[in-house]
Amino acid sequence: MHTAFVAGHATGTPSPGGFGLVLAVGDRATWEQDGQLERTTPHEAHLIAVREALRAVPAHTHVELVTSSDLVRRLLDDAQQARKPELAQRVGEIRDLLHTRGVRVRLLHTAPDTMALLTRAQDLAQAATRRAAASVNSPACPRCGARMTIRDVRTGPRRGTRIWGCTRFPDCRGVIPLFGSGT
Repeated sequence: MHTAFVAGHATGTPSPGGFGLVLAVGDRATWEQDGQLERTTPHEAHLIAVREALRAVPAHTHVELVTSSDLVRRLLDDAQQARKPELAQRVGEIRDLLHTRGVRVRLLHTAPDTMALLTRAQDLAQAATRRAAASVNSPACPRCGARMTIRDVRTGPRRGTRIWGCTRFPDCRGVIPLFGSGT
């Protein structure tokens, strides 16, 4: 039986992110993959890691998926419906893969840092996130120097506009008005 250890990471919502996965047979890692995501959320990055793991395992096999995300486990177990369209789309992609490839999955939830291979997947996801954030064509925050991401303003005097917001929000509240957004 194959075991897939999956992790997703993002610095904000949405922001540059990454995923990591480690495939193992028994307790031996046989394959690793990571990927950069230009604009994602932590839960979407986790679901993308699951999708990529399912693409990597042989068809018509049994797979144990290990994740530290309780939401991802609940979404894939049908214990909860996705409220965000991007999560619903990723869950649909996973269901299609399960059906077309004939893969049977058993989901396991574990706390972060309890298994060496899950920790490795998390490290891969974080490294991919750092690479994605460094490669994004976005300005540096005027307050702290971190990368910025486009955000929709929901409250305050700029409500309804779009801005460049710091990916370290709420720790840093640096903003730059986005050209042509009505500011």
